Amino acid sequence: MLHDSFVLDLASMTWQADGAPLLPSDVCNNVCDGIESVPFHKVFSFGGKKGMMQYMNIVDVMDCGMQVWSTPSAEGSNVPCGREDTAWAYDTKTSSLLVFGGWASRWLGDLVKLNCAAIIGPPYACTSMSPQAGPVFGEKDMVIKGLRFKPGKVQVRFGNTEKNQVVVDAEYIDNETIHCKTANYEQFGPMPVDVKVSINGEGWTVNKLVFNYFANTAARNSMAFGPGVLPKVISGVEVPFHIQARDTINERRTSGGDNFSVRIVSADGLVTGDARITDLQDGRYEVHYSVPKAASYLVHISHADLGGNESVPLRGSPFKVHATDPWTQHRVLGSIPGRRKGATLSELDGELVLYGGDTCGLVVCSTSPGEWRWSSVTPSGPAPGDRIQHSVIIVQNQLVLFGGASLSDGTELADMFWLKKTQGGWAWGCPKSHTPYVRHTVAPGQEPIDTPKPVTGRLAHTAVALDQQMLVIYGEKSGSLLTEPCIVESVIAQVSYAASITSLAVQELVCIKFSCIHCVGFVLLTSMPGQCDVKRSWYVYAPVHHPYIIFMLAHTGGQLD
Repeated sequence: MLHDSFVLDLASMTWQADGAPLLPSDVCNNVCDGIESVPFHKVFSFGGKKGMMQYMNIVDVMDCGMQVWSTPSAEGSNVPCGREDTAWAYDTKTSSLLVFGGWASRWLGDLVKLNCAAIIGPPYACTSMSPQAGPVFGEKDMVIKGLRFKPGKVQVRFGNTEKNQVVVDAEYIDNETIHCKTANYEQFGPMPVDVKVSINGEGWTVNKLVFNYFANTAARNSMAFGPGVLPKVISGVEVPFHIQARDTINERRTSGGDNFSVRIVSADGLVTGDARITDLQDGRYEVHYSVPKAASYLVHISHADLGGNESVPLRGSPFKVHATDPWTQHRVLGSIPGRRKGATLSELDGELVLYGGDTCGLVVCSTSPGEWRWSSVTPSGPAPGDRIQHSVIIVQNQLVLFGGASLSDGTELADMFWLKKTQGGWAWGCPKSHTPYVRHTVAPGQEPIDTPKPVTGRLAHTAVALDQQMLVIYGEKSGSLLTEPCIVESVIAQVSYAASITSLAVQELVCIKFSCIHCVGFVLLTSMPGQCDVKRSWYVYAPVHHPYIIFMLAHTGGQLD
């Protein structure tokens, strides 16, 4: 006895055994036939024997799409006896298999009909539907997608058994689309149900589509929570809150599709806000709204209960909120700085530092409690030249300035200064000099540059603080955009070196060193393969008076230098 199966590819006339499913049991002298079904054909096997005088009356079915055999239960009072060498045929009009005669230790002459409509189905099939959940009161638009739909009387059935089935009429759209309204299922309550389609009474589809009925959402049980429904909000910006939908038995809803509406109106009724609702498809709804100006507002939240057109207020609605202006115009004393462009404003040690954009030098606004005051200050130390479109960062309570364009002649600058507050006022500082560097790594398509070059002067760049490092990103030089960022590192808030990079990858950093007062620093970083022999480095730095001392131990090719 065998229970294997093979597939013959008619296009190439080759047999394929790999992947062909095995029959549930060993059998011989059975009958087998392929019957057209949508979306995949079905193969039926009946009868045969599994041993001496052991005749079978089992029906096995294989879905050609899933490539799996199954043994569905056959119902009815006229179950044929087990047999082999029988004959059968398929009747397309009744979706039935007709079995005649056979051998069961004697020749048989009976005729038996097996209705296969529940397995084969009609000559069309459903593949998907939208939505897949809805309230028990029904009347929600539903679109069913499928194969080989045809014009005629289209019906859709909701239910799992004959006792809880509800049939509604549907509309044929095209051979792949049917439209209907979901059935009212209030008499049976919330539950998952099968959805099947019949056209011209040809039988119900067999593809399993499940629609989940849920209890009706009740506005009186649903709730809103979040910053947007608290007594105080901010005008001019979006304020969020959430809606949690609950049903008539006060259970949390777990799917979307509810008809919530949000309306914001001022207490005097003259001003309205804008609101948008996002369905999170899990029973929650995210709401964002904004109001144009400071005032008292009412947040109205409602829901169309039971599918009606009249909206019912949510529990607690309307919510009273007062919107305030997030901007505060502080009263500032002193001489207000003149209008300018390309300046920077930074907070340093509790004061606002305005620099650049004109020839007025440094202007500071004290922000002490109760009184803000502008004042011009003249720091000690080497002051930077007047400039615009420079960059500043704050490192260890000191302002570090880089680059920009000179106001006197428009030259792009690459100098660096730092500003700190001292006991006697303010003080500028700067590195004494910097050493040009060799660009071992270059942009793609460019040749390495062996001649040391200084940091490129630039304006209109961006700078950010990375711990004690200043990352200067791109900028402009002589009207051309730069693709060479820079890294500047500070130690004890004094600039110690700068590095120029052509890639943001850390492995490709190459440094340029600045010497400075009070401290020294340096860095050795792995460059591109083949461009530098240094594989690993250890270094220390120490503040000394003079001369500067640097200790370095480098690991090169297995040797310590």
